[in-house]
Amino acid sequence: MNQDKWNEINFLLSENIKTDISENDFEKNVIQALRVLDWKEYSGDIDIRPSFQFGAANRIMPDFVIKSATNQKLFVIEIKQPSIPLTSSFQQQLFSYMRHLKLEYGILIGQSIQIFYDGNLAKQEDPILLETIRFEKNNKKGETFVELFKKENYNVESLKNFTIEALEKINKKQDFKELTKKIVSDNYIEKLTELIKQDFISEYDGELIDSVLKEIDINIYKKSDFIETDLTSTNFNPTQREIRRKKTGVISSIKKLITTQPKSQEEILDELVKLFPDRHKDSMRNTVRAQLGGPNQPVRIEKERNFTLIVTIGNDNIKKYSISSPSYTNSILPIELNPSNELDFKKKLLKTKRAYITTFYANGTNEKKPWNANRFSETSGVLGNLRSRPEFRNGEWQDRGIIRVYVSIEN
Repeated sequence: MNQDKWNEINFLLSENIKTDISENDFEKNVIQALRVLDWKEYSGDIDIRPSFQFGAANRIMPDFVIKSATNQKLFVIEIKQPSIPLTSSFQQQLFSYMRHLKLEYGILIGQSIQIFYDGNLAKQEDPILLETIRFEKNNKKGETFVELFKKENYNVESLKNFTIEALEKINKKQDFKELTKKIVSDNYIEKLTELIKQDFISEYDGELIDSVLKEIDINIYKKSDFIETDLTSTNFNPTQREIRRKKTGVISSIKKLITTQPKSQEEILDELVKLFPDRHKDSMRNTVRAQLGGPNQPVRIEKERNFTLIVTIGNDNIKKYSISSPSYTNSILPIELNPSNELDFKKKLLKTKRAYITTFYANGTNEKKPWNANRFSETSGVLGNLRSRPEFRNGEWQDRGIIRVYVSIEN
């Protein structure tokens, strides 16, 4: 029964409307959809665009206010043209109606149906989005919507139970995101390094463990941060398998592509289209031009990525771009401390809580930044902390053209 009613609502508000339907015409369809739920204007269930005064000279006019048999306001509905996305400004408009009318529930109808709650169960200032229901046939969420909001079933207890369940799901999602963020953070990598040391300290010498930890790179990534691509193959094939960070962007990819062999802007663009099929080709063409264009060097990509570009012009008068890939003797970034002894450096850092990191690049430039070490503690490792920084992780420092790092207590 609920499925049939939802499918009829879906038909009225999605399947059977023109893409450019006006808001006024869409309003008529919404009235029909409300009839499916047994809310009828002639029965006094619906006030259409009622006007309410607030303050000395202000008025609000929501699209629909749904009322009980005793004339009590139950919930408010705001509708928007379905060809326009439901934006935050539309939501804020609904929120103002909910607040002024002192209603816990509000419904926004347009490209989808959104149910909002504004009551004591939610611990936030603005009304909270409980559910978004897409217009799809046999949508289970749509059936739940019918069950909750059809006239014969409408009651406070059912809505309260639905709200509690929805809020629990929202809180779990937020907790999941927060915990994930903590685990993949640089601070946790530092803690993980210390846990490894504690695990082996009864079996191996502490200095030996520190030496081993200096030679390895510990990273924690979300599984969703990876895709399988080969960015550097001269015969790129999307099916070839090489794990790369999903967050590798267009500019980083340009650098990788021209490291293997010289390429023209059009050749680079062709490769980028394969790497980023979801992005617009014209947008990436503009990026390539912005990064590599210009009559004089250094061009933009050289300045931003700290390397020297090699530009050659062939017989066809087309520029080709390449870079010389630095030959790294090992996968460990050279980091020099001052004082050179790590224990001495650590003692001073614990006192000053501040040091200075100078990064040297293959193109001859360098960059100095302060290191605010307020969270650095007795159990922290100096080199482990430094190597856990995103820019100094294995693979990343090579990509950035970094050749060594100098860290000093004194400026």
